[in-house]
Order: sequence, then structure tokens, then C-alpha cells
Amino acid sequence: MFRKPISMCTMFALAASMIAGCGGTKPEAVNVPGQNVPEAGAAVATVEPATLKIMYFATLITQEAVDRFIGEPVKKKYPHITIEYVNTGGGVSFQKMIEQGTPPDLVITDYPNLSAVTDYAYPLDLNPYLETYKVNLNQLDASPVQGIRNVGPKGEIFGLPWYVDKFMLFYNKDLFDKFAVAYPTDQMTYEDLVNVSRRLTRKEDQVQYEGVRWGNLHTVGMQWGIPIINKQTGKADFQNDLWKRALGVVKDIHETGITNLPNEAFYKEKRMAMLTQWLNPMLGFAESVEKSGQTLNWDMASIPQHREAPGISGAAKPIYLLVSQSSKYKEQAFQAVSYISTSEEVQSLLSQYGKITALNSEAIRKQFGTKYELVKGKNIEAIFKHQTAPLPYSTNYEKLASPELNIAGTDVASGSKDVNTALREAEERANKKIEAQLK
Repeated sequence: MFRKPISMCTMFALAASMIAGCGGTKPEAVNVPGQNVPEAGAAVATVEPATLKIMYFATLITQEAVDRFIGEPVKKKYPHITIEYVNTGGGVSFQKMIEQGTPPDLVITDYPNLSAVTDYAYPLDLNPYLETYKVNLNQLDASPVQGIRNVGPKGEIFGLPWYVDKFMLFYNKDLFDKFAVAYPTDQMTYEDLVNVSRRLTRKEDQVQYEGVRWGNLHTVGMQWGIPIINKQTGKADFQNDLWKRALGVVKDIHETGITNLPNEAFYKEKRMAMLTQWLNPMLGFAESVEKSGQTLNWDMASIPQHREAPGISGAAKPIYLLVSQSSKYKEQAFQAVSYISTSEEVQSLLSQYGKITALNSEAIRKQFGTKYELVKGKNIEAIFKHQTAPLPYSTNYEKLASPELNIAGTDVASGSKDVNTALREAEERANKKIEAQLK
């Protein structure tokens, strides 16, 4: 597909001249005939022509995806607005554009990197625009709305969701058939996953097969919505029962004999039976296999549930559209973002091509993959069968604390440290980094 997770980037200070503008001011209503408004009494935005530069931040989005799912729908709805994709590379990056005082009008990012963008003093608070143009957030899925509220310390709404990604369990049907093991189900627990991994992790005909790749401890914790930073103290908080349980899962999985092979072992080498991965990157992997002329006999299931939290399966990761507070075209940018986020037509298009809609609409969810041959015949019901874990509290200090948390996972998986020692030492290291950053 068109995105892959990338780690959070470094904070930069933003000069006062770059953040001047209407920021939290209420936009002036301009009545324009023929504009479709969502609610009686809503103001209508300008039709002054505008070219809006858009780029991604720490989450890869291709120009093809931007053109198809943002640029073309916006141009069709608002002929006066042109979306211009900014290619990164060659010294061009979000950070560089911020430093040069020429930030893009729009930015695409995901929930794990959302707090980092706010530290650049980049995003515009959309509350005044939502009020003026009567955009009702209740039509959106509650999870991405809560996510954007999590990072607004004073109630700001710094963006609107484009679509949602979800963590899923993918499996190679050929390997399950080869070793006569039943396929994963949508009702599996973590204990079931451990048992299945143990049966599939083996060496045969000089080939080392592994049952599953789980990733790292942070990834496991995301499945239960466990925060890394304590909201009350602002410090790393690893020494609690939730992280101990998560680390216990990592320990149990690794004791089945896996070594956490890279993703390629699943979709290229085909010697990994199960892969836990975000939906859209995995679909991208599967597409790359098809384009290479090879085959991958795969399907998917819900992420295993914890016995103490039945009905909760996996994590959601909203992808957001943000508007620059220094853009010359704030109204037009809001027009574009609000339309993409709330339009049933646009959200249906996204769903039909394999993106989970940001709208709270069962009818649109049922359209998932209907125009996407790659997922035909797959267990699409698994995507929507269970609730996802709540999005955890998030700050930019996660980028300092997360690596230390993952070291705790590696230490326990290798047997070099016990759970309590690994988490205590990781928390201490993380908080030293946070304290240094604060100074």
C-alpha cells in the first residue's frame, strides 16, 4: 500500500514570525451561493483560488495516494482549490521547510507522530472553523476524534482524520497446511497464539521456520492502549501491572523459539507463519509480491485478545490531515480537510480501496475492499469484528522513552533480565532522557 511507520523526529523551535496569523481567531464568514453546507446557518468559505502544498510527516504517503484520495476529490468539489504534493528527498523535508519559514499548507501524519508535529507549533486549531462552518464531529468515528483531542492541551482540535489503520494478524496458509496446523481464528487469545507459534517454529529440510513476528514491547502495549508517559507526572511509567503483563506476553512468545525475523521472512522468504502488522503496510507488501510475479497465499485474522479484556483486539492508528497556522489559505485548507474527512463519497472511495473509513458509518465499512482485487476472498470481517484498544495518552517524550522500553523487551526475551528489573531500569533510563530534554 502506501505507508509505513517511521520513528518520531526531533523537535525544533519555531520563530514567532512563523506562527503569526489567525491561529485561534475565528474566521470571517463569507456567503457564497451554491456551496453545500452541512447544517442550516453554517457559513460558507471563500472561492478564492488557492494552491495548497501538502506533504507527509513521519509516515510515508505516496503522491499517487494523495492525488487519488485527496487532490482529485477536492478539485471535483472545489474547483478553486489545487492540491500540490511536495516530494521529500534531496534536502526537502518538513523540518527544513519549517526552518526556512515556508511550511506546507497541509501535513499528513499518524497518531504516534501527532504530538511531535504540535511541538513544531505547526498545526492550526480548527475549533473556530468547525464552529463557523457547523461541522459536526459526531459523524466521525469516536476513536480518531479522541486521539486528536488527546494532544490538544487546551481543547484544541489540531486536525481531522483522513482514514484509520489497524493492527492485524496475517498468516501464510501454505505453512499452516504444510505442518497440519489449523488457521488462526478471530477469537484467539494470546495463549492460543503462543501455542500455535510453538507448533510452527521448527527446522525442516534445512529451512528454519518461525511461528510469528511480534515486533517490540511498545507494539505489544499498543494492543492494550497502554500509555508510555504518565499524564499526571509527565514521566515514563513502565513499572505497572499492564506493562508487566505485556512484557510477559513478549517473554512467552519468544520462548516458543522465534527470533523476530524481519517482515521479509513472511512475504518474500515465506518461512514465517504469522505476522502482526498494520493493515495498510501489509497490503503494500502483498501488492509488491504480486507485482514481482510471485504468489503469497495469505489471509488475516483479528489480533489475539487478552483473557482479561475480551472483545478488545488490536490497536487503531488514525491518519490525520493538519492545516498550517501560517498558511495564506486557511479557509481553503479547512474546506479541503473537512470535506475529505466528512464526505461520504470520499470516505466510501477510501473504503472501497482498502482504507478503514474515518466516518462512523456501517454502510461505508461494508464497502471495504469492493474495488480492491487484492483483498477479494480474504477475511475482511476480521477488521471490524472487535473493538480496538483506546488510543493511549501521547506526548513527544515518547520518542525518548519508547527505545528504552523496547530494550526491556529485548533483555527479557534474551533471558538476561527478569521482568521487574528490565522495566525498572528502562524507566530510569527513559526519565533521565526526559529530564535532560526539559533542561
